[in-house]
Amino acid sequence: MKNNNHIQHNPTDKLIIPKKIKTLPHSIDISSIDKLLNSPNTQTNIGFRDKVMLELMYSSGLRVSEIISLKVFNLSIINNSVRVIGKGNKERIVPVNDYASRMLKDYLENYRNFF
Repeated sequence: MKNNNHIQHNPTDKLIIPKKIKTLPHSIDISSIDKLLNSPNTQTNIGFRDKVMLELMYSSGLRVSEIISLKVFNLSIINNSVRVIGKGNKERIVPVNDYASRMLKDYLENYRNFF
């Protein structure tokens, strides 16, 4: 209304806008993590792929968006690490544990061609 000259001053200029309270995400308990990691049916191609993605997220803390944007040339099985482009387009090298690295190697050698 002020922009259209219907009023001379904005009555909301001096209002204090409450700040949104930021809270940390809740963590899940160990038994829920175990259920999640063991839920994919690794006897199927899709199930094995899902298991590898979950293990990578669990062992390295990668975000879903980082997992789905991984390319084969970003993986270093020998060094147990993954190069990811994260938030803000920042590149970082993330270590992964031996189990996740073995699963990833198995996926690349035996399952990747199904997708």
